[in-house]
Amino acid sequence: MINLLSSSPRGRKLAMFFLLLLAAASGLSARTLTIVLYRPGMLSSFRELAQAFTKAHPGIRIRTLVTHGYHGSRLIQEAAYGNLPDIIQAPAYRPDFELAINGYAADLNRLRTVHKVNPDILSGVTFQGGIIALPTAISTIGVFYNRALFHRLNLSVPHTFKELQNVTKVLRAHGITPFASLLKDNQSLGEFLEFLHSAMLSTEGWGGARGAEAVVQFANAMDNGETNWGSAVNEKKLFRILKWYAQQMSPLAVNNGLNQEVAEFASGQAAMVFQQQDFVLTAQKAEKALGTSFSIGAFPFPWSNNPADNKFASTAESSFVISTQSSAGQQRAAREFLNFLASPQAIHVWTDHYKLLPAFHNVPTGNLPRAFQDIVVSEDRLGSDPWEFVLCPGPTWRYAMQDGARRYLDGQKTAEEVSREIDWSWKDHYHP
Repeated sequence: MINLLSSSPRGRKLAMFFLLLLAAASGLSARTLTIVLYRPGMLSSFRELAQAFTKAHPGIRIRTLVTHGYHGSRLIQEAAYGNLPDIIQAPAYRPDFELAINGYAADLNRLRTVHKVNPDILSGVTFQGGIIALPTAISTIGVFYNRALFHRLNLSVPHTFKELQNVTKVLRAHGITPFASLLKDNQSLGEFLEFLHSAMLSTEGWGGARGAEAVVQFANAMDNGETNWGSAVNEKKLFRILKWYAQQMSPLAVNNGLNQEVAEFASGQAAMVFQQQDFVLTAQKAEKALGTSFSIGAFPFPWSNNPADNKFASTAESSFVISTQSSAGQQRAAREFLNFLASPQAIHVWTDHYKLLPAFHNVPTGNLPRAFQDIVVSEDRLGSDPWEFVLCPGPTWRYAMQDGARRYLDGQKTAEEVSREIDWSWKDHYHP
């Protein structure tokens, strides 16, 4: 009888032979999965994740590549030649739908990890009843505030629009600008405009649906030219809140870029800012440079006087699609990798190393900034609304929404004219 643990050459060879047979029997033997990332900044984290995965799954190697612009029409061109990688990281959400429409996205409904994802986020990756991509980390828009300043002025976090109005009055009475902002770049105004529109769609409903599903259905109807942007919500209320928000900024905001916006907030000149979550890490660095030090909290912008309506706007920062062009064995291995992305090891990389907000429920957030913890608590309780601009054509977002919001505030266009331009742009630039 041969001792497989023997240190003899023959024993080692036989041991390796039988281990390979066992790996082959599992259907996951000696495989190399190719993953293409569209964000170069994710490469180092994914190499770390790949090493941890391979350690747990010795029969599967991960080959990670970064290709700029590897989404949209480029992906469809690659697919036509049968060249899709096994796993595709795509910016949410339109590239995912393009892959699904053409039959290149595997159905992930039975993926274990999918059931750990925030349901509102999943609405953005559901196509014809099937889940077509796995969101892993989210990006969130909301209000970030100076907790120390709020405490000093005995201010509570506002949960309604009326409460927010009262907070701004107290701040102004103490010579503090309510909202740091930047108007030199129209993106900030565009984000606020599309946030409000999405929030109203989610709350008031559209096409018989509510929540994130209503926003997705609305975007599909806009793609097909079946509805109008302005008439889908209370247009007058939408632009009235936009104007009020602009009135809460510093008079210098018209010339502010990102650096000036950060400085206003980090110095304590402004108490709040409506921004994406990445702003928090930037502001913390600025605090150190300016010699200030305060904790940053977060709350959803309370546009409604019903607290339940007021949610953060969140989108999948990126999502992962399994290609249907891969063999059955490759797809099984790819599913193992996607399941691994919700494991404690992977979550540790997301949160501790890269300060990303995971898309999954009930994950440890103790090492994340306080503001990120506030987001997680709110979204676990109330859910979230999707970003409308990730569902519309790029030029519509950049020009009709961003520039339209600025021209409205400058008095160059009426609310109705801005809405009509969004309709025209969406129709002209949407290409299925």
